Amino acid sequence: MGSRTSSSARTYALGGALTALDLYLATALAPLSPMAEELCPDTHPIVRHAFATGAPDLSNAVPPILASHRDRIYAKHLELPIRL
Repeated sequence: MGSRTSSSARTYALGGALTALDLYLATALAPLSPMAEELCPDTHPIVRHAFATGAPDLSNAVPPILASHRDRIYAKHLELPIRL
């Protein structure tokens, strides 16, 4: 995944086109590596705190390239800000 998303020709998980894997990956990473408050403003403060502190090892384990991939998929293909 890392080498594929870092290539300028391959901006998606499986190459040059959006797949379900890109969407699943982006949405699955959201609670593991919390998004900025302005991107998900309706998150209750208790839930935001739980995501941020519940498993700091998980958040730190998400490689920056995957967080960047998530942000790119949300920006291009999913609705922002996220409304819960």
